[in-house]
Amino acid sequence: MIGKAKAPTIPTLCHEDNVGCTDKEKADLLAKTYSNTSDTFNYPATFQTYKYNFESKNYSFINKISVTENKSHPMNKDFSMSELVTALDRCCDTSSPGQDNISFQIIKKIPPPTLHTRLRVLKDIWKEGKLPPDWKISLQENQKLIKNPTVQYL
Repeated sequence: MIGKAKAPTIPTLCHEDNVGCTDKEKADLLAKTYSNTSDTFNYPATFQTYKYNFESKNYSFINKISVTENKSHPMNKDFSMSELVTALDRCCDTSSPGQDNISFQIIKKIPPPTLHTRLRVLKDIWKEGKLPPDWKISLQENQKLIKNPTVQYL
């Protein structure tokens, strides 16, 4: 082929009484059409009610307001002792311990006075919003390597 290639163009757009000839007019026409199509008033009344209730209930999430910024959010309520005990009861006994080599099996057996101290520490960490770096590390044991130490795994 010889010659210069022309940039492709979008043909003229027409919608109702609106005509778009220039790229800007076409873009505006498409934007207006999409906006009108997805307008809430195009939804059935039952869905509009559901949408309003959902958005009202989840305002912080939808508007990306941090849970820590919203002091009245239920997630910012203090942990109770019963919640801590329930969480510990539901922990997997076979999970890997942290760097301190303390497993959940040991933590589950903490006496009540020490458990109250643990709860206070957890509340402080929750309010601050930052986990201690050591809590993000677990000791991983390669079970295959333990069962067959002569095999090397990469």
